Amino acid sequence: MDVIDDSAHDPRAVERNLSRRKMLRYTFVTAAVTSILAACQQAAAPAPTAAPAAKPTTAPAAAPTTAPAAAATTAPAAKPTTAPAAAPTTAPAAGATAKPAATGNFSGPPAAASLNLPKANINGKLTVVQARDFHPDHNAFIEAQIKAFAQKMDYALDHSYIEAYAGSGDVVQKLTAAVQAGDAPDLLIHTLGPSQLHFLDIVEDVTDFETQIEKQQGTLAPAYEKQFRIDSKYWGIPHFSRSGGFWARPSVFKAANIDPAKDLTDYQKMADACLKITDAGKPMYGWGMTANRSGDGDSTVRLALFMWGGQVNDDTGQVVVLNKDPYKQYNIAALNFLKTIYQDPKYQAMLPPGVAGWGDTSNNEAWLAGQLAFSNNAGTMYATSVVNKNPVADDTILLPQVKGVGAGARVLQGPGAPMNFFVMKGSKNKDAAFQVVQSLMTAEAYQQMFTISTGYVYPARQWGWDTSPLTEAPYAKNITPVWKQIFDDPSAFQGTSHPAAPTPQSNALDNTNFWTDMFGEILGGKAVDQTVADWHNRIVQTYKEFGAKGE
Repeated sequence: MDVIDDSAHDPRAVERNLSRRKMLRYTFVTAAVTSILAACQQAAAPAPTAAPAAKPTTAPAAAPTTAPAAAATTAPAAKPTTAPAAAPTTAPAAGATAKPAATGNFSGPPAAASLNLPKANINGKLTVVQARDFHPDHNAFIEAQIKAFAQKMDYALDHSYIEAYAGSGDVVQKLTAAVQAGDAPDLLIHTLGPSQLHFLDIVEDVTDFETQIEKQQGTLAPAYEKQFRIDSKYWGIPHFSRSGGFWARPSVFKAANIDPAKDLTDYQKMADACLKITDAGKPMYGWGMTANRSGDGDSTVRLALFMWGGQVNDDTGQVVVLNKDPYKQYNIAALNFLKTIYQDPKYQAMLPPGVAGWGDTSNNEAWLAGQLAFSNNAGTMYATSVVNKNPVADDTILLPQVKGVGAGARVLQGPGAPMNFFVMKGSKNKDAAFQVVQSLMTAEAYQQMFTISTGYVYPARQWGWDTSPLTEAPYAKNITPVWKQIFDDPSAFQGTSHPAAPTPQSNALDNTNFWTDMFGEILGGKAVDQTVADWHNRIVQTYKEFGAKGE
């Protein structure tokens, strides 16, 4: 891969020119951002509905999940599950080939038996920290593979989940402090974005490793290339893409003479259809999406603004445009639409009980309980229904992103936030850490993940899309082409920073749930135009704190 010095044209060059002292202030800046954005903020907004909280279901507890196409958050993972670790396997999934024929300029992932990795010198223990998904079987499989590999190589291992490592604190702050103290884990498996981690100087350059993987699996998705290649180097290794978007129960819609795959062409038609198919007596609710302060709530607000034509910053990622024309009018129109959805009595019936107080697992639980006909979420929700043989799995489809309404209406979509490997700065066992990565990127490991996490785990690169678990398995074959369409969309939607690549300042906004905080003021009675103007100014301050122009 050619190395190009593009600093003169790179909007992130300002980050590279920040002093070391300012970089190390990031932890304190991130904490201060919350205060800046909350300054002069009204009291907590009332709930958009007055319905009591929904009863908990028996769905398994898990980490908060948000739909892809959003910047990673540092919200703490949920309580560990008690599901036993899945037995490691080196055999391919039934009906799958261990190593599909390579296409293009890549060989395909190696078979596990062909790795023949030399034993690395271990300094202390090989330390691996793993994020937890809303899919206990998937989590258990990854954990078991790591432990089996360490045992095979006779490596002393310290494996933990992110909630055990960071507790209820901020994950990025915890990692930053650990790197500065010389006590960071060797390998982090997480959906965090590389921009903020590179800005902090707490992850290693993994260009050589990524280059090896690309020889096997081909190039990254364009959106991932934009995210992970910073300063002409790679600062993380995507493991797999994570499907997500709008999920629908087609039988419920078709009973109302609505074809969800054809008729839900924009947000207004989507809302009207969700209202029409609602039947509280069953109960079956149409609008299974919250605007409460959470990752899922942020997705609800963020997607609407962008689909209406709005955005937060310009294409450099340095200048805030929330309250600048033409984006101002689009942002205001989208927020007015959402205000109508959550406060107009016309749409009250389609809102599930307690949706105003939902967290990141609430829609998963309601979906698995058979109470929702439409929602937006990561593919873990669907994969969990498949592995648990929940009957909703037989009546679920994934839909592409829906278009907004009005003059700026558009469709933006992309592969979202993948699951990634990060080698932490100062790792004492860098070679062994990459060996763990290699062990989780064999043909057999992918075949097992595609099977265990049907409809959720997908390739992050060119390889794998034609493998039988994705194209022939009953619960994957109808999801795969839709996710591939979203994955390959030319807009390569970046989330909050779009159309720029994710930046530390945009990551900071997401980490403070600014989308739902902004919308919460509107639900609390503040005028929409005034809310947009005030938040524009707050975001300018945040961007400046990170060395961006802001305005």
